[in-house]
Amino acid sequence: MSRQNIIGRFAVLICVLIAVCSVSSVQAEGLRKYKKPPKASNFQLTSLDGKHVKLSSLKGKVVVVNFWATWCPPCRAEIPSMIRAWKKLKGRGVVMLGVHVGGKKKEIRSFARKYRINFPVLIDAKQKVFRSWSGKALPMTYIVNKKGRIVYDAKGDRKWDDPAILKKIVALSR
Repeated sequence: MSRQNIIGRFAVLICVLIAVCSVSSVQAEGLRKYKKPPKASNFQLTSLDGKHVKLSSLKGKVVVVNFWATWCPPCRAEIPSMIRAWKKLKGRGVVMLGVHVGGKKKEIRSFARKYRINFPVLIDAKQKVFRSWSGKALPMTYIVNKKGRIVYDAKGDRKWDDPAILKKIVALSR
């Protein structure tokens, strides 16, 4: 393993530890709303099924961008609720993208099969997209409106199928 790879993994581990420590207080807060929604940084990543997904091509839809990793306990904790949320959001002008930070495709694919993840999983192998989105902890989720602006974010795990959260997301798609 290269020194750069070790340093990258260590940085992500530190982010995870920060997220784990902050989960209980953040969970109660729900989603953080931006007063002045910034433009979401465009990216193009490849999904587990080999498709190239470009954020800018999703303009006109609400996009839930969730940065996560298979080895991250809070990430694993929220996956079932994301699967349930996607079942309710699919076909309503909303796209959910799980962006795996680092890791190997084979391990990510195995995890996705085991958990039966039903939304696209993209791979940010070098963590460039995560860093460009100012990601500091995992899981980190951003809700992008139809105009390509980040209107909400959430640091730490959530119950994504919570009716209050779903209502906020669906409202953006109208």
